Amino acid sequence: MKVLAHLLALEPLGGVEQCVLEDTEALVARGHRVAVAYGHDGSLRPTYEALGSPLGGPFAFSMDTRSPWRMVPAYAPAARWARSLDVDVVWLNRFEHILWGHAVARAARRPLICTLHEVPMLRFTRVVGRGVHHYTAVSDHVRDAWIAEGLPPERITTVANAVAGSAYAAAGVPEREAARRELDLPPEVPVVLCYGRLIVEKGVLDLLEAWQVHRRQRIDAGLPVGVLVLLGHPDPTLDPLLREALTAVPAEELRIHPATRDVVPHLRASDVVVFPSRMPEAFGRVVVEGMSTARPVLATRVGAVPELLTGGMDDLLVDVGDPRALGRRISELVDWRRDDPGLGAACRAWVERRFPYTDHVDRLEGVLADAARRRPVRGAR
Repeated sequence: MKVLAHLLALEPLGGVEQCVLEDTEALVARGHRVAVAYGHDGSLRPTYEALGSPLGGPFAFSMDTRSPWRMVPAYAPAARWARSLDVDVVWLNRFEHILWGHAVARAARRPLICTLHEVPMLRFTRVVGRGVHHYTAVSDHVRDAWIAEGLPPERITTVANAVAGSAYAAAGVPEREAARRELDLPPEVPVVLCYGRLIVEKGVLDLLEAWQVHRRQRIDAGLPVGVLVLLGHPDPTLDPLLREALTAVPAEELRIHPATRDVVPHLRASDVVVFPSRMPEAFGRVVVEGMSTARPVLATRVGAVPELLTGGMDDLLVDVGDPRALGRRISELVDWRRDDPGLGAACRAWVERRFPYTDHVDRLEGVLADAARRRPVRGAR
């Protein structure tokens, strides 16, 4: 099967880019060919080239919502490239680029599949969504939101996100010690990790306030406070509250590292991962990544996250915007290796049971293959 995928950039900008890359790797490993149309070049180019993926771009994907059809001529270069590839199916990964997807799929005379990674953000969903062969949604939360906007339920299949267990392998104490030496972190104190976009909407202010609650509890109990590791790009110059909250944390208790595609060393070095988002998360990939490495992930009850943390993991949820509760739970969990030594293995087993990566790839491959079997014959009227 020959698939044409699309990416806003050949850069690890966020969950969408990471998911498309991992799914491309899995599809190529199963003998399929995945070409990638991109909007901006970047550091992932060598990875896709090593997979043998044809790369085309940079292409224009954007849509003027005031006059949507004005952008159609700008899609012509991508349409010509897609037609030359003779792909079996076009696979769109951002609904906001739906007109680009329609233009390219029609030029190539191939069916269009769209993976819904976000809740609806555009008007005219029912109109511009016509003509898509099938949709996949990364969670039931996302699926329900798009149905409410007018997409037909029978044309949306939930294909929950998942991570390859080999990439996010369970890491015990020896791996934790090695990762801390690599990252220059203290060997014996608790380490709490938060990664992603370090912005107010992602709950970073709540986490910093929660850290103050945690440190007071630890000091009162005569226990080491530990280190909070933030992995991302905070910009305190844009938000005085964020700048003030960062400076309130003692320097020896805070590490800030730039965003990186390879978060695994930081996960191995941590004891607890925190996902304090205030946004209506479409999935919550951090939850699955962290727990796959055999450590608990504290997360907020928002978007699809409660859909993930069921089956005995509900106590890892806290209410949105409740830093006191978050701080207390951090303090309770950082010593889990002593207090609940089976928790790490239970987290890993939970991921393997609830989000097996093979099932994820099977379902995605099945949707793409079904569309490919129904593709129009080139040149037919």
